[in-house]
Amino acid sequence: MECSRAGKKEAEERVMSAEEEEEGEEGWDDWCSDDDDAAAAGGGLLCLFCSSRFDAEGPLFSHCATEHRFDFYRIVKELGLDFYGCIKLINFVRSKVAENSCWSLHPVEKYQIEGNVPWDDDIYLKPFMEDDSLLHSLSIDDDDDEDCGTSIERGQCSPGNGGLAEPCKNKLSAVAEGNGSYMSARFEQVCAIGSAEGGSGGTLAQEQSDTQLKVARASVNAKTIKTVDDNYFGSYSSFGIHREMLGDKIRTEAYRDALLCNPSLMNGATVLDVGCGTGILSLFAAKAGASRVVAVDGSAKMVSVATQVAKNNGLLNDDENKVVEQKKSSQVVSVTHTKAEELSHKVQIPPGGFDVLVSEWMGYCLLYESMLSSVLYARDHFLKPGGAILPDTATISDISCISAFMQSFDLATMKETEMDFTASFELRFRESGVAVPEVTWCYGIVLWFDTGFTDRFCKEKPVILSTSPFSTPTHWSQTIFTFEEPIAMVKEECLVSPSASVGTEKCPAVMIRSRISIVRASEHRSIDISMETTAISSDGQKLSWPVQIFNL
Repeated sequence: MECSRAGKKEAEERVMSAEEEEEGEEGWDDWCSDDDDAAAAGGGLLCLFCSSRFDAEGPLFSHCATEHRFDFYRIVKELGLDFYGCIKLINFVRSKVAENSCWSLHPVEKYQIEGNVPWDDDIYLKPFMEDDSLLHSLSIDDDDDEDCGTSIERGQCSPGNGGLAEPCKNKLSAVAEGNGSYMSARFEQVCAIGSAEGGSGGTLAQEQSDTQLKVARASVNAKTIKTVDDNYFGSYSSFGIHREMLGDKIRTEAYRDALLCNPSLMNGATVLDVGCGTGILSLFAAKAGASRVVAVDGSAKMVSVATQVAKNNGLLNDDENKVVEQKKSSQVVSVTHTKAEELSHKVQIPPGGFDVLVSEWMGYCLLYESMLSSVLYARDHFLKPGGAILPDTATISDISCISAFMQSFDLATMKETEMDFTASFELRFRESGVAVPEVTWCYGIVLWFDTGFTDRFCKEKPVILSTSPFSTPTHWSQTIFTFEEPIAMVKEECLVSPSASVGTEKCPAVMIRSRISIVRASEHRSIDISMETTAISSDGQKLSWPVQIFNL
């Protein structure tokens, strides 16, 4: 849809350009831009504290320093704020002034002593004022560069259907094929320059262009993230999805056993349920003896459902401000409509944090939907030190001709950056004792995951939730990544044709070497997966295929 709109706009611009050329050059003299209109009205940049407007950020911040005693440049310098820190500061100030026109910032020295600032929350990356021109004109140097991938190749992936893969549109290939916007292509260029030159400086024009690019990305990202989040939470408003998850016996019973069968963990505990859906995990926690359960979800519809479910079960605490007699009342569940990252604005966090954080965050290929980022945020901000996170381990494995372990995660300690990883492995035939045909065709790699409720927290009854193809099927199934072309394989050495390509019937492979990288994509809540494949024959010949990129 976005591409079609862009194409339509481009066509309209070409028509307008042709018409204006026919009218002659005098037509351009009569045309005024929005910027000109803003300048005529006194400038397009609105003061942070009053209704004054300015043509540039310099006069605006000078005005703020002299008239409102807010020295922006001094604050930035003394607190060492980077570009995004400046964005947060501006949005923070605008939000506070909107609440109280007489609001003023504490002295900088206070924040230097305390070592933190009140605008550090990522919610202040979202523009407080829609189309805030100041954010677009801000010129603060920021040398941080972001890593960018370079391999572009269409891949095929199929999440959880157990069959051959369907084509998956690769969002990255658009830039390489010349179909991406100028801004996207420019961003790739900036990343490439920064990576190759170690962040060395360029010309003044280049630096200004880079700064404008970062401003544009910061402004657009907030709107894009909100749109993606709205679509994501909206997709979980369907009862069909929740019926499928609740009907997944392996999934539901794993969480039930972890919560109900570990009394030393749950008795009297305060529990945070991130992404509660229908609220089934919160009900388990309440039944297990939790003293307080806070269930949060980004879908307003599911919050309504979870609230009603808790009420129907006699577990709803419909007044969060009311003190609950912990050992005399079963009404311990409260349900809140919010994202995990904004929880502290909606809910009173227990002193020291929650005792237990539980969440069913796993997607296809474990990391699809990128909900893990929200869970880790909740862990770092709302879970008490040493508190339990359920599940507390996760692993990704693959199966083609054999099983191979790829990556493990310790959810109690891992950092968000660990979601990006690369794993290498070799695929051979299993030693099964079963007769194998002379040549077998290998079509791709299958990824699956396990999550563990280990005895670190679940001392009475540890639980493993597996989506392995060798275990009872779950609604996740497995995720298939198909090779560029099928690869012929044999179990043992055989005569091969020296003129034939490796992986063909005349020169089958005895081993496939593969390297898979999984990284969070530039598009919010998406992941990019690259797969490198090399087939090796019994006489040592090798054939490597182009890197494939899959976008989930």
